[in-house]
Amino acid sequence: MEKTEKIDHVNLVREVLMRVDAKRTEEITRAINELLEEGEIVGIGEVPIRMRISCPHCGKTYEKRPDEDDIKKIKEIETLKPAYYYPAQELKYPNGERFYTYRPGTESVDKLFTRRNLIALSILRHEILNLKVKNEIKRALLLCFASILYECSKMKRREAGSWGEKNYVIRPNFLELNVLHVFNNRFNRIIEGKREANELKGTGLFLCNDARKLPLKDNSVDYVFTDPEYGESIQYYELSYMASCWLGFESDWKNEIVVNPKQGKDVYEYRRMLVEAFKEIYRVLKPGKYMTVTFHNREIKYWNALMYAILNAGFEYVDAIYQMPQREYTNWLYARNPGEMRGDVYITFRKPVEERKIEDIDFIKLQKIIRNIIVPEGKRIILLHGGFATYEQLARGITLELLRRGLLHSEEIESLNLERIFDDYFERVKGKGKVWTLKKRDWNKIHDIDYIPLDRRIYWLIYATFEEKGQVVKLDDILSKIFTSLKNAKTPEHKEILDVLKEIAEPIKKNERPYWKLKQYYIPELAEFEKPEIPKVKEKLKLEDLDHDRIIAELARLGKSFGFEIWIGEPERRKNPALEKYATMKTLKITSISRTTRDRLRNVDVIWWKPEQIFLIEVENTTNPRDGIIRMANIMEAKEINAELITIIPDSRLNELRKCYEEPAIKKLLSGLTVRYLTYSKLMSSIDYVDNLNEFLEMCNKIKFQ
Repeated sequence: MEKTEKIDHVNLVREVLMRVDAKRTEEITRAINELLEEGEIVGIGEVPIRMRISCPHCGKTYEKRPDEDDIKKIKEIETLKPAYYYPAQELKYPNGERFYTYRPGTESVDKLFTRRNLIALSILRHEILNLKVKNEIKRALLLCFASILYECSKMKRREAGSWGEKNYVIRPNFLELNVLHVFNNRFNRIIEGKREANELKGTGLFLCNDARKLPLKDNSVDYVFTDPEYGESIQYYELSYMASCWLGFESDWKNEIVVNPKQGKDVYEYRRMLVEAFKEIYRVLKPGKYMTVTFHNREIKYWNALMYAILNAGFEYVDAIYQMPQREYTNWLYARNPGEMRGDVYITFRKPVEERKIEDIDFIKLQKIIRNIIVPEGKRIILLHGGFATYEQLARGITLELLRRGLLHSEEIESLNLERIFDDYFERVKGKGKVWTLKKRDWNKIHDIDYIPLDRRIYWLIYATFEEKGQVVKLDDILSKIFTSLKNAKTPEHKEILDVLKEIAEPIKKNERPYWKLKQYYIPELAEFEKPEIPKVKEKLKLEDLDHDRIIAELARLGKSFGFEIWIGEPERRKNPALEKYATMKTLKITSISRTTRDRLRNVDVIWWKPEQIFLIEVENTTNPRDGIIRMANIMEAKEINAELITIIPDSRLNELRKCYEEPAIKKLLSGLTVRYLTYSKLMSSIDYVDNLNEFLEMCNKIKFQ
């Protein structure tokens, strides 16, 4: 096509699609935008297709197609220019380079707005600046003004809430909202926020400062919450440039702590600047006080830079929690791409009371880190997700485990390629993209009781919610129970929750609001575990029996971590020989007891034993809990036995256990004894976070029989 030859937009698209595979629409769109920008082709401009009109008298709103008068009026406005200041700065750095996140069609700030809204915003800004009011009122109005810029830009899309993009991008279809309406709505919300702040009677100081030069005294701050830029994933200065230009602020590009090749800032410069910032935070924070850092990135090298900076400053790691994003929480039924690590990790650090010398760490060699930490954690994550895990699920869990072990800042971790490691040590599932399972040799070593998959944990927690709230519950109640119980690597995605929820409940409407109702006919089916290329076991345990044995295995692990020797009941080991490996006692060490008492002890599901302390634990599933209670009570009649009693019960049978405790005969039998009980869901929601025996006992419900 010669440069003098012009073709309209519609005919160009038709011509191109005849010659090119229609699936390559993104490439076609990019090419067309570049041609439009260079003037090689003529576009048809912005054409309104729908209008929404609100009646000021009745308040009703309706939509219509623009008529000739509407189009004529819009064309008239297009010929006008704003009477007051409006920003026309190009989206470029001081060195003339286009923004790192540049998209065609967004060459300058004014091009982000329709002519009508550009004029309206120009007038609104002018009026605010010329008000004869106190400066704090003017600043509040300017804050309101800045907060509506995205809503009033061509980036606003129908059915879209917040910006939600990592760059300035204008879609083919966008919304043009009325500037005055948007400003009034936002102004009312800011007033509500101000009232709430006044009621709290708190004070705040807002600083516009370089984080590496804080105008605060040493040891003067009680708590720090900081949200540093996530490497190169989001360019905050670029995204704030639109508002900065409208408000007349200068962007201090040189001191932005970020990774950006166009600014000449690589990961090493990012790390250097982070070190300076966290040393400054360390200086102003009081000894013994805490700092929380929220961070998110898929790449280990950015985590490495962050942790290097924080530990180099002198902070001590405390803990970390993975938090699903608010949007994921509220719109989880409709969210896309299950498995993405979209949430942030909240990491807490402490400034030591006594200054300590930062010593060079004798770094563990990379292969040792991979074999002893990354691969075992990866296997646990794959098993947790029922045999298959996405890249995001694996990366999230492994990153948090390296963080917990204090290794994320080590030099060996810096250039770690997780995807290559997953391919080396696991089996990539064909046709599913970045999804891995265990290799065949590893599956042969795994038994179903060795892990409790996430769907079973989710099931117990959902069922527990129905037990607590009744047969009809709100979705928020279910999600709150799950997200506060299953944390970090075990935080489930929306699809994993929905799959389980659909099995046991059905959506209903109550008072025009959505609820979930427990299915009366729901009965757990036989266990189904997909083990790729592994023959199915001929005789399967019922799911309830499998859960029972898994709980026994978890209790054995827990008791061992508390320093107890472990006995597992002979009947349980006969039914499932895989439990044998969890017993550290092959014969009972409790001596000087009658044969009858010894026989009863052999039948107890789990015993935690120390010479000075004994716990008898019964794990119920489908059998009557009365049998286990009577067995343990009879054992306690022997003077030589001084033990504590614990019953672990499925959530669905908790009321049955409580009724059993109310029976006169049982009360008499348990007279003078203290018993504890715990549901499956409460046990499994806390077992990963229990550090000692006292914490575990506090978690249990306790009854003292008089």
